[in-house]
Amino acid sequence: MESIHFAKMHGTGNDFIVIEEKNCMHIDDYGKLAKEICSRRFSIGADGLLIVFESDEADIKMSYYNSDGSLAKMCGNGMRCFAKYVYDKKIVNKTKFIVSTLAGMIEVEIEDAGENTRGRFNYVDYEDLRSKTQKNRPLVSQVAVNLGKPVFTPNKIPVLHDGERFINQKLEVDGENYTISSILLGVPHAIIFRDELVENEVRRIGAIIERNSIFPKKTNVNFAKIISRTQIRVKTWERGAGYTMACGTGASSVFVVASLLNIIAINKEITVETDGGNLTLYFNEFEEVMLKGSAVLVFEGII
Repeated sequence: MESIHFAKMHGTGNDFIVIEEKNCMHIDDYGKLAKEICSRRFSIGADGLLIVFESDEADIKMSYYNSDGSLAKMCGNGMRCFAKYVYDKKIVNKTKFIVSTLAGMIEVEIEDAGENTRGRFNYVDYEDLRSKTQKNRPLVSQVAVNLGKPVFTPNKIPVLHDGERFINQKLEVDGENYTISSILLGVPHAIIFRDELVENEVRRIGAIIERNSIFPKKTNVNFAKIISRTQIRVKTWERGAGYTMACGTGASSVFVVASLLNIIAINKEITVETDGGNLTLYFNEFEEVMLKGSAVLVFEGII
């Protein structure tokens, strides 16, 4: 049996396994591999699998598979981890570069490659790990990702709706009416604002909405609470992965809709709180969505 070198990483608790295509030439089904090695308790365990490919049209290429084996076009938290990985491994030797994805070309920037924490894993022999596997680069980096402009056109998201936008629409779920908005930001997202966030509701209702017939390709479901004009709390049910500690494109989608509805401050950086930590969201001068947060190496190994 062939072995696979991997890295386990996380972005605000949204965890990933990273492998390089050049080391996996014997793999002919990455979806099956993702389902097997992302299984918690029975394998490494993760929300998804990131694969590093060479690219003729960009600096590097990323493919992403959810833990259920389904292929996804993009992943915001995963992109930060991917960017850190290829930078730390010196696969890409610049701090600002372009990543090819199924959602298009994504610009990323390593904003802080300096040591700023040892993370939450006290058992890690930091100095040994850094000297042996990281070539004197740190466990944690701050990475900014340009997610581009959100898409509101229903048939492009897709969501079955006759109007120009699916914003603040009523949807009955399990006997209760929910006010839902839907946009495409790399992948489809549904956004629901609540006075309080309850994990059981996120898990139960999120799973139902994900597979609702109005979303032909399913959808991520984000429940959000407005804390202040510059602070939002978000819990996410992720398509293909279930309940996650954080979702980068989900947090970003909440930010977009909250901005559109003018319930947060305009032209300011917004902090989005997730179960796994905080993310920073803002629009750049081209009205593109910028996502900034940590990318953490947990450990590396061979399976």
